[in-house]
This record gives sequence, structure tokens and C-alpha cells, in this order.
Amino acid sequence: MEDTLNYALQSQRWHGTDAAYFERWHRLHGASLIRWAGLDKTAHILDIGCGFGLHIYSLLAQGYVNATGIDIDAAQIAVAQTHDLPCQRITPEQADAFYAALTGQIDTVLMLDVLEHIPKLEQVDFLRRLHPIFKPGGRLIVRVPNALAPTALYHRYTDFTHHCCFTPESLEFVLGNAGFESRGVVADTDLKLGKVWYKPWSLFRYLLAGSSRLFWRAAYIADLGRPALSLPLTRNIVAEARPSLPGPE
Repeated sequence: MEDTLNYALQSQRWHGTDAAYFERWHRLHGASLIRWAGLDKTAHILDIGCGFGLHIYSLLAQGYVNATGIDIDAAQIAVAQTHDLPCQRITPEQADAFYAALTGQIDTVLMLDVLEHIPKLEQVDFLRRLHPIFKPGGRLIVRVPNALAPTALYHRYTDFTHHCCFTPESLEFVLGNAGFESRGVVADTDLKLGKVWYKPWSLFRYLLAGSSRLFWRAAYIADLGRPALSLPLTRNIVAEARPSLPGPE
């Protein structure tokens, strides 16, 4: 059903579609993409679930020359193409042929805020289908909503097409069953002091978020003990994984 929905109606709640917004988003968030894209500007990067193409826009602006995106939503791809971005619509029926044409060509796959939109029983198979497209040493970067965050319930249900959110353990479970070796799950820092100190409202949010997470940390420690000291409490978590042996049949 999801490939028949106009997901742009959801995206427009959070993102603009004009050139000024794309440039502003790039200035605020573009540098953080380098951590996941790597330093090789010639690497072949595929952004699965690219939406409006914000990540592709930012990567190209930073000199990456082989970054492309795909999405099942025609309305979002239409926006990306108005910005002349190398993004295309790929329906679920077209996916196998599309991936077959990319066999052994991709260095990095980005799946940022995508896996939670896939029904739980289909997530492992979806990820397994990606194995052939990777070059040796290729990487998969997955960002998902964090079930441990103080506002996890809101982010789970604010989007009608979300099927779940994740803890580090459940994300590694999915990756492992899909034949990927996780290099660790980390917090995706959503508020950075260097970006907010000169903006009173943003600075207030930054300080309030820190105080809130202290409370939640204490609650988790009370329930789980020492392991809770290292739990990520940010809105999202990110995993880097590499293809290993195929997952179990």
C-alpha cells in the first residue's frame, strides 16, 4: 500500500522544497553526512529512500561525484528532479532488476530513516537483496528511530507509515539475520552545541534536552542497572554494517 501513498504530504511537514531550503539544510546538516559517506569523493553512494533528495544535494555540493538516490514515492522524486538531482523512482516490482544492474558497483548504501517504513516481516529480506550490489569492503549505513528516546512514542506514531522503532539490540538482530556484520550502533546527535549557542531558543532546547535525558538515564539505570549507562537516548540511532555471510534461509 505504501507505494500508492503520497508521502510528500508527510515530508512537507518537516522539509521545504525550494532551492533556499535545500541550501539551508545543506549548511546545517551537510557536514555530518561525511562521517557516513566517507572521505573518498569518487565513491559510489546509493541513497535508498532518498525522498526529496536532500542528502544527494548535500553530497554533490560537497564534491561527491557518484551519489545517486532512489525512492518509491513519485511525488518526492518529482521534487528531487526539479532540482536536477540524480534521483529516480524505483517501484518494489522494479527493485530486483535495478539491483541486478548495480552488481558489485556500490561502495556505500545510505538508508537514513527508511527501515522503519518497511513491515517488520519484510525487513530482513529487503536488506538481504542488497548484498550483490556492494563492492568488496562496501558499507551499509542505517539510521532508525530510537525506541529508548524520551519522545520515542511520538516519533513512532507521528508518521502513519512507521511500522516500528528500534533499540541497538533489535537493530543488530535485523542486520545480523540479513547477513550484515554490525560495526556498532551509535547515537545520532540531533542537537549540537556548536550550531545552537548563538540562538536563544535552540540553546534552550539543547539544555532542556540534556536535562531531560539525565532523568531518563536515571530511570533506565534504576530498571536495567549498569548497562543503561551506555544506552543512546537520542531521537535516532545509526549503525554501520558490512556484508558478511548470507543470512539464514
